[in-house]
This record gives sequence, structure tokens and C-alpha cells, in this order.
Amino acid sequence: MIIPVFYPKIELISYREWLPIQGDLKTLEEIDFDRLAESLRTKGGFVPAFIWRPTSSGDGWLQGLPYILDGHQRKAVFSAESATFRHEDGSTNDLYPCAVIEAASLTDAKERLLAITSQYGAVTRHGLDELLDRLEADHIEAITKFDSLEVPDLGAAIEKATKKKK
Repeated sequence: MIIPVFYPKIELISYREWLPIQGDLKTLEEIDFDRLAESLRTKGGFVPAFIWRPTSSGDGWLQGLPYILDGHQRKAVFSAESATFRHEDGSTNDLYPCAVIEAASLTDAKERLLAITSQYGAVTRHGLDELLDRLEADHIEAITKFDSLEVPDLGAAIEKATKKKK
């Protein structure tokens, strides 16, 4: 199998300029908003947003504007919290790293959004326990969510895994 590889251009773009493309594809419940906000506070912004810039206007899309493929929930947190970002050079502003994803059309952009959003593997209880066994983080429960698993008390699972280590 030969797979074409694309190297997206990285741009710093104000999150205030990002425009939604996914509509009602996902929701962001308050508890998940809080988890994401805590994750961003504690781990920082280490993953770029994925943006599509149409090369022509049409169907309500304007040429060159930054439409979000991946980053809708982050934008919601950034906007609600009036986020500013501290960059490696020490400057602070509202510019966030964005990978500009090429797409030939709105249809192509939506297909790429679905590919980005898809989860091709499922988290297993055993796999999660094994991963937690290698972590010493007391805030994991506050910043994570796994749709494919019912984890009634992730804190207890972390504690159990930590005790196994000792």
C-alpha cells in the first residue's frame, strides 16, 4: 500500500477568527468543558487546531477564511475563558498554532473532518489499567474522558494501579 503524505503548513491564527464547520456534529457538556479547560491549563496547548482555508468562495464559504476541522471544543473553551497564550518567546496573545489542511472543496473538507473525528480503535479496560500503571498523575480523572468505556471511578483505578507499582 502506498499512502500519500501531506505536510500541513503551520500558522498562528487568532482563535477569534476560527469559523465552525461541523454544525451539531458534537456537543460539549459542562463536565467535558471543565475537563478540557483543566487539561489546557495543566498540559498547555500542545496539539494544533486543524483549519481549512477554501481556495475559492461558494455555498456560504469565503475564500481564505479559517474554518475549523478540529478544534471546535477548544475554541469554545478559549472563547469562554478569554484565553491568551504564552509562546516560547515569552510573548502573549490570542494566536494559536493551526495546521492548515488542504481540501479541494467543501465536500473534501467535510470528509477530512469526519476522518479526523473518527475513532478507529477502542480503549479497553485492560489497556487503560496498563497505561495508568505507568502514570503518577492525580489529575487524570479531571482531564480525560473515554466514550468507549464506562469508568465509574477513574480515581480509584489510578489509585489501584499506583499501589500495584509499589
